[in-house]
Amino acid sequence: MYHLAYPASGGKPEYQLVVNLPDCSLKPGEVLRVHSGQRRDLSVLHAEDRAGADWHSFTGEDACVWNNREGDAPAMYEPATKETIDSASYDANPPEGVVLHRQGAKLVPAPVAAGGYRW
Repeated sequence: MYHLAYPASGGKPEYQLVVNLPDCSLKPGEVLRVHSGQRRDLSVLHAEDRAGADWHSFTGEDACVWNNREGDAPAMYEPATKETIDSASYDANPPEGVVLHRQGAKLVPAPVAAGGYRW
């Protein structure tokens, strides 16, 4: 999985590796959720971070890799063929602490149930 990395000196963003995905075969409709940070037991994640995902992967980096200030476009990208297999983008400055869900080619904040809070 790659994302758009913005050069510190400005210029055009380029795809940069975020994580090699687990050896899994996603079936149509299945969800792979990528979490920042070191691999950890799923029981320590917030319930909403686990819910709705069939597969979980971790970036292995404790520092954030996503470009929240500019927005980002996580992509399944094959560098050998320079082929983007799939991607979805999100807008700059998503709300802190929300889970983004896919709607078409966009990643948007998930709706929060009435009376629901995210801590």
